[in-house]
Amino acid sequence: FNQKGMIVIDAEGKDEDTVREDVFEAGAEDFHFGEEVIEITTAPNDLRTVREFLEGKGYQFVSAEVEYLPVTTTALTDPDDLKKMTNLLDAMEDDDDVQDFWTTLENEEDLDR
Repeated sequence: FNQKGMIVIDAEGKDEDTVREDVFEAGAEDFHFGEEVIEITTAPNDLRTVREFLEGKGYQFVSAEVEYLPVTTTALTDPDDLKKMTNLLDAMEDDDDVQDFWTTLENEEDLDR
């Protein structure tokens, strides 16, 4: 895993070229303009600076935090494995002692959640 600052912004009504200019002017490393959200990555130490710059431009955030992004990912294809992973992730989310966790799962959208 690599530690990165991750800022997520709602993409509705946003112009990709304008966002690109603002993101790189703010000092971000990269961004991905998706259909529903815009994901912006920064160095962990730059997260606050980039977030404050974008706040000044009027952006509203879905989230802005330091996360661990996987270097390599794994896709599960076996239905039994997907069921087991669903159960594991649900148990971790329900455990009050677990604050955060990250996975290398490539196809999380295939989980039955």
